[in-house]
Amino acid sequence: MADPGAGDDRPPVQEGPRGRVIAALFAPRPLPLLLLVAFAIGAVHAATMFAPRFVAGLPGFWTFPRGIVAGAAVDTAQLLVGYLYLLQSPWTLPLLHVGNILPPHGINALWLDPVPWLALVGRGIYDVTGRIPNLLGAYVFLAFSLPGVAMTWLLSRAGQRNLLAAVGASLLADAAPFLLQEWGHVALCGQVLTIFALALYLASLQRPDSGRIAAAWFVLLAVAFLTHLYLFVMVGGIWVAGVMQRGLNRGGAGRRLMQEAVAAVGLILAIGLLTGILSWQDRVGGTSEFGQFSLNLGSPFVPQLSGVIPPLRHYWIGMHSQVLGYLGLGALLVLACAAPGMFAWLRERGRHHAALLVVLAGFYLFALSNKVTLGSHVLLHVALPSALAYMLGAFRASGRFFWPVGYAALVFGVLIVLRRYRPGVAVVILGVAGLLQIVDVAPLRQEVAASARAAVPPVVDRAAVDRLLARAHGVMIFPSFACIGAGLDPQRTDHLQHVDMEIQLLAAWRDLPTNSAKTSRDISTDCRQEAQPARLRPGVAYFFTAGGLVPPSSAPAGACRRIGMLEACLVQDHP
Repeated sequence: MADPGAGDDRPPVQEGPRGRVIAALFAPRPLPLLLLVAFAIGAVHAATMFAPRFVAGLPGFWTFPRGIVAGAAVDTAQLLVGYLYLLQSPWTLPLLHVGNILPPHGINALWLDPVPWLALVGRGIYDVTGRIPNLLGAYVFLAFSLPGVAMTWLLSRAGQRNLLAAVGASLLADAAPFLLQEWGHVALCGQVLTIFALALYLASLQRPDSGRIAAAWFVLLAVAFLTHLYLFVMVGGIWVAGVMQRGLNRGGAGRRLMQEAVAAVGLILAIGLLTGILSWQDRVGGTSEFGQFSLNLGSPFVPQLSGVIPPLRHYWIGMHSQVLGYLGLGALLVLACAAPGMFAWLRERGRHHAALLVVLAGFYLFALSNKVTLGSHVLLHVALPSALAYMLGAFRASGRFFWPVGYAALVFGVLIVLRRYRPGVAVVILGVAGLLQIVDVAPLRQEVAASARAAVPPVVDRAAVDRLLARAHGVMIFPSFACIGAGLDPQRTDHLQHVDMEIQLLAAWRDLPTNSAKTSRDISTDCRQEAQPARLRPGVAYFFTAGGLVPPSSAPAGACRRIGMLEACLVQDHP
């Protein structure tokens, strides 16, 4: 990690036109200018993937959104369903409670990954204007535009306030393969929060008594908490490292550190209680899948999905269920050039950031999980007690915890190159690395752009379904999302899930109560009891999507009709 106290071993820049260009790249610049340059680079890169209609949240892609990884179509649709329902819910406590999903009890919108803070902002706009604002496109655009901005700020805290640092770090961070590969899981595209956390960590060591930095930590922790729990744990771990390191460095009085820690924990507890994230009913649910979505040991370092090496354009090391941790060819070049200086720094000054190094090491080990793999080979399998494995399964995609490690390694490498190499050599290294990084992620960038260009093609007659919903005040889908898959082949299951999500999305725009929802954790549903309703309730639209489920024989004449593959029923309310 960067250390503002380390010296700069570079010789002075030589004279001549070439020297003047290099001097201009290394000359100290105002931080606002550097941040603007970094944002411009990020925005241009994001604009190659996301069109203005996408960013504005207009129909098209957002009719049925999708990502590029397996299952990301329904995952992205799930996010939009949660966002729309939460945005249109009344202001009640807990703030994230959505009564129209799985009534009568409802559900906490957290389990639909809707970027809760964004949906709450949208709810305020909706209350004032009466129109539904889709802010998700703008969120995605910023998530892909800001990594370089955060990296530039981080480098400026380490004493590198120059154009070369801003441009080089922006090209590398904005084109991080593991950022682009996460497209489709919209909330988790906010990886930039971990880079901001690293910058605040360094700022807190430099100014241990700053109230503004403490306040910035509170804001970042709150935003991360209301974005996604994965990101909150990453940001929270870096915050803990900062508090501990300040205590180890004696950079702040023990009483002040304790007050800050209590205030931060109190803030998160208060937000958790107000939103319902912290409650017995909505407690974090474990899974039995810990280790399945881990980080392959070779993933960060082995070129894959590469635009630079054509034979590796479609290569993926290990299992496709594992999380991509590839740093990118440009980042690997920087780390290779910086490696000697990085090891020297760790020997000389690593103790000054011992807490952060421990936290990052913990993240890395957790990313590998208890089943360490290299390619298709299992190198180490540590058996865990079933209860512990289930609890750790709350973060079943443990491979994602490599993200803060990857960003920290990237900024560390850039910093070493800037400090230890001759200016001309540093320009060449970072220039070549930035170009390599952009070209290397070209296949991924093309996939993201293609997926964001248009909605998933319909498999039902959306117009006909929507006309039926316009006359209803509730929606029932059989089987519900949680009950799809029993005894069906995977292809049939995927098809029925897609059909279910199309109906859910149409219902979400109209804020109609529904019995079906895709959640990030399994919900308890009695599928045998739901197999067929005893009767059709007036005013409720019923959709039967599987061949084995049909309307009850007691349905009034004319209440049911075919809509493509669907059997749809609506008994009108009596006047």
